[in-house]
Amino acid sequence: VMVRHGDYLSVYSHLQEVYVKKGQEIQTGTSVGSIITSEQNTAKFLFSIWKGQTKMNPKPWLRKSL
Repeated sequence: VMVRHGDYLSVYSHLQEVYVKKGQEIQTGTSVGSIITSEQNTAKFLFSIWKGQTKMNPKPWLRKSL
């Protein structure tokens, strides 16, 4: 799943199920899909942020757990 945020693009990979549709507008905090879990009960998920063709550090974009 790729989500455009102005000049930025967030990319969510290795999703088991996708909850959004192409062209759908979403808000901050919207679940875009479910993460694949292996037989060993480990999650496999990739999240990246791009500004143009430059890959950014995604950490500042992640919501802190309560």
